[in-house]
Amino acid sequence: MERTPAQRLVNRRAAGRMLAEFLRGYAGTDAIVLGITRGGLVVAHEVARRLKLPLDALVVHRMSEPDNPHLGVGVVTEHGHVIVSRPRLRALAPPSGWLREARDQAMTRARQRAATLRGTYERRDIADRTVILVDDSAATGTTLRAAIRAARAMGANDIIVAVPVAPRRLLEALRRRVGAVVCPTTPADLLLHGVHYPAPLQLDEEALSAFLAQDWA
Repeated sequence: MERTPAQRLVNRRAAGRMLAEFLRGYAGTDAIVLGITRGGLVVAHEVARRLKLPLDALVVHRMSEPDNPHLGVGVVTEHGHVIVSRPRLRALAPPSGWLREARDQAMTRARQRAATLRGTYERRDIADRTVILVDDSAATGTTLRAAIRAARAMGANDIIVAVPVAPRRLLEALRRRVGAVVCPTTPADLLLHGVHYPAPLQLDEEALSAFLAQDWA
């Protein structure tokens, strides 16, 4: 389910409202919306609100390259699922033991972020349910692959990946891993957040945690 024009999105809330239109068939079902933090939770909040579905969050944290915190070689979920770019790792040729240390640091940070985000709210049980896994965009699929692993490990019956914008070739790869992929905007090439989201995300985990207190189901 997709359309082809690559467009600028006003912000992540508007992207969530757009995405919800493509997910209307899940309204009134047993599905649960799972937003990947940070930006994906903003999009997921709008999807859940429009479809009157329960909302939860999944923290995925980047493993940064040595000496460059803005670039990553992989990601770790709060549950410990790890996805690493082997080609990037071979190109970097980091010292022995670096990957283990980077993984452990990222996992600690992911769990700290999850604790701040969740606060006193209990995680929703997704076992035997359809999970609509939402992020704000996807360029390489690394974050979504880790999130898919986490959702499966938590017992999801079916996984629907929903992103407002992602390159076409990535969507084809994701379709082999999940029940369905929903993406309204599909540029041909890799994308940057600044191209599709002009305004940077201003919310931190404490602000985002307020989304988890709302329930329309």
